[in-house]
Amino acid sequence: MTYRLLIDYEALDYLASLKKPVQRLIHQRLKKIQDYPSDCSDYVERDPSGRALHVTLQATMRSPTGKTLQINR
Repeated sequence: MTYRLLIDYEALDYLASLKKPVQRLIHQRLKKIQDYPSDCSDYVERDPSGRALHVTLQATMRSPTGKTLQINR
């Protein structure tokens, strides 16, 4: 079965701003998630045709100092 990732456009812009070695590492991680989504998902929903949609919950916020904090569930 072939899986596809839904990625926010802002994330793609951010990825493009990173150095090539970092881009490659993130690309490898995204490929792993695409190949085995159930290893990284918090729960599964089904679309109207019955396809599994693996959902991951994540929040990002900025601290008062401007540092980005990532919260994974």
